[in-house]
Amino acid sequence: MPLYGPPGLAARLEAYLHGAAPNPAGAAFEVHELHDGHRADVGDLILTSHAVEHGLPAFGLRATHRDTDTVFAYSGDTGPCPALDALADGADLFLCEADGAGPHHCAPEDAARAGRSAARLLLTHVGHTLTEAEAAERAGAPVARPGDVVVVG
Repeated sequence: MPLYGPPGLAARLEAYLHGAAPNPAGAAFEVHELHDGHRADVGDLILTSHAVEHGLPAFGLRATHRDTDTVFAYSGDTGPCPALDALADGADLFLCEADGAGPHHCAPEDAARAGRSAARLLLTHVGHTLTEAEAAERAGAPVARPGDVVVVG
């Protein structure tokens, strides 16, 4: 199964699963290390990674449907940065973290600013320092909940 992640992912998987006999990481995953602008074609989707600011290698994702040009963008863990703005630019749906704490995370207002050019903003990864209702009010956008189904396009 293809698995995409930051540089060093394969080594971390091997270390995490060390002791399993045989170690299943190599057999189970075809690891691809991401870089800014990495592109993968998966079915009808074009997946493009964007390096974002998180204090260590981290990536947001932009998924474009090949036939309709519908775009879903996901921030991943990040603080405000130009790459986040580019990631969200013109997306039909932008899913953005709104942790609200620390230099490498977005506050709800940061998510709203980054998502201003997207058709819809949906918050995720709301931190322990605020409630979902506070985050939604501060960003002017709803918070994604487990089991939610969102139609894009």
